[in-house]
Amino acid sequence: MKIDFLKMFIKSTILFVLVLFIADKFLDYKGIKTMVYAVSLAVSIPFVSLGIDYLKYCLREKHV
Repeated sequence: MKIDFLKMFIKSTILFVLVLFIADKFLDYKGIKTMVYAVSLAVSIPFVSLGIDYLKYCLREKHV
């Protein structure tokens, strides 16, 4: 299984900006709380996605 780090970085960056916007405009978070919220989601979501892709890969592999 090949991990595409560029794709993961782009996903994380887009999620970070999107979550910053949502936290600031809709949730009315300010300062450090906004940054912590955005960083935690922007980092965790791509890794969860990577884990799901890995599980799919493992389940599809035929073992000898």
